[in-house]
Amino acid sequence: MRTPLTNSSMQTFMRCEELYRLKIIERLRPMTEPAYFGIGSAFHAGTEHRSADAAEAELVGEAGAWTREESEALSFDVGTVRAMVAGALMRWTDYPSIRERTFSLSLKSPATGAASKRHTLNGVLDGLYPLRGMVEEYKTAGRVNGDYMDRLDLDFQVSTYCEAASLLLGREVRSVRYRVVQKPTIKPHKGETEPEYVARVNARKPLPALKQRKTESDEDYAARSAEREANRKPLKRKIAETPSEWADRVMAYYTTDPEADSRYTEQTVTRSGEQMERWRHEAWAIHQRVMAIERGGMTIRNTSSCIKYGTRCAFLDLCCGAVGVDAYRVADEAHPELA
Repeated sequence: MRTPLTNSSMQTFMRCEELYRLKIIERLRPMTEPAYFGIGSAFHAGTEHRSADAAEAELVGEAGAWTREESEALSFDVGTVRAMVAGALMRWTDYPSIRERTFSLSLKSPATGAASKRHTLNGVLDGLYPLRGMVEEYKTAGRVNGDYMDRLDLDFQVSTYCEAASLLLGREVRSVRYRVVQKPTIKPHKGETEPEYVARVNARKPLPALKQRKTESDEDYAARSAEREANRKPLKRKIAETPSEWADRVMAYYTTDPEADSRYTEQTVTRSGEQMERWRHEAWAIHQRVMAIERGGMTIRNTSSCIKYGTRCAFLDLCCGAVGVDAYRVADEAHPELA
């Protein structure tokens, strides 16, 4: 039986070979991981079923068991994903007839055409338009700008999906339409405790000094200044935004706000025959390198990935020798996206 590779695992391999070995081959995971609620997959479900309720059900279903703090965070994420889906359904009116289609490709040698006996390339297409010969992909991103869209011209996933769609339809597919929604830049308003409020009041700076009148005595001037300060409008204690209040505000952010349209991006990316041929060589080269590592070959560690955007790799302590493998658990699935 051949072992599946996925676009995600190949991206992991290109990031760092040792990360791939630990995460995919050994299936190691941190004992405790921060709560992560799949807003991306929930948004997918909402667009697939054209329903904010479906998005919420997916989000809550993925979360599983959680602490009180995580449950509170989840309630805010529900409002976020419902708003994201509502905005998408307002703007995107056509949807693919084939949705969430799984695929399994044979990895073939570009030189001989022989299929690998070790690996297949597996994945899921968000959507496929048979008549148009076009793939559809939904994404959520923290920032969507020119650099994000330009990167798609080289993205490994685009070529993978074109190859998979061509196999499924039995004819050449060379375009993928990306529909991307930007995650909110606004955040729920946080409250403050009584001690925090008192400290903020005490730290409040006095008003700028008044100008003393020529006919005014020092005592009158001091009294007038003190009265002005006493009559100053008191600071209000910050009250935390409720999930319901947040849901209303973020819904407006994605639907009625003047800038709401800018939070949704749609772009079609194409592939030439030359680009597809290069992808086949790259995919085969990765397959061969992975196969060598699976047979006990040495990995090449990419130290530039140890800390990315201020976040430590979950396996940095293991690579440095500070902990052993017993500090990690073994996951049931190497590729949860295929489960």
